[in-house]
Amino acid sequence: MFSIGCFLYEMENKRAPTIRAFVDNTLKDFGLVLDQEKFVVTDNEPTMLCTFNAGCKRIGCSDHYINKQLQHTFTTKTIDGKPVNCDLAQELFNNVKTIVSNIRRTHKQQNLSKKLVLYAETRFGGVFEMLNVFSSVFNELVQILDSKLSTIYSKIDEDLLLDVCNFLFPFDTVLRALSDDKRPTIHRVLPFKQYLINKCEIEENDDECIKQIKCFLGMKYKK
Repeated sequence: MFSIGCFLYEMENKRAPTIRAFVDNTLKDFGLVLDQEKFVVTDNEPTMLCTFNAGCKRIGCSDHYINKQLQHTFTTKTIDGKPVNCDLAQELFNNVKTIVSNIRRTHKQQNLSKKLVLYAETRFGGVFEMLNVFSSVFNELVQILDSKLSTIYSKIDEDLLLDVCNFLFPFDTVLRALSDDKRPTIHRVLPFKQYLINKCEIEENDDECIKQIKCFLGMKYKK
């Protein structure tokens, strides 16, 4: 396994035909041509789907797919006109994000034992990282919150926050395993998929918030 290079994209636009022409012309410099025996791994965004929809075999990035579904779970109300139905998880997420954003902006986190992490869509495992660090300093936050943030803080159930972090931990583990840049990981995709499906099985004592998350993610991963 080796890399032939990293090439700066300086074309006039980011449309699919232009991107494909850029890739094809770059490969020609190495005497390479995409065909039905070649596999191209990309994220699952519409532009990439169109760019490599012919003349090769495109494989979607499993990490990107997992991260996207986690993003939808905590930040999206509807997908293709259908409700996500994760209101409790999204309320928790938004309350935590509001506090983290405010504390980072006012530089109050220097009084905490850990630096808070703000959610970013482009960072794999961003939901887990923000919630997990927040959970680890939950009891320290009281001393640095103003009255407005304290009101938001009082709406956060510490036990539920911990339950959500524990549920998300296997997803973060899988994301890290599939991001291995030293060894091939495609053979691990299906076992990991089944592993995450199993984690989405609803249990009798699950909080309603966890049930909502499991229902949405379980439905997505079984497709």
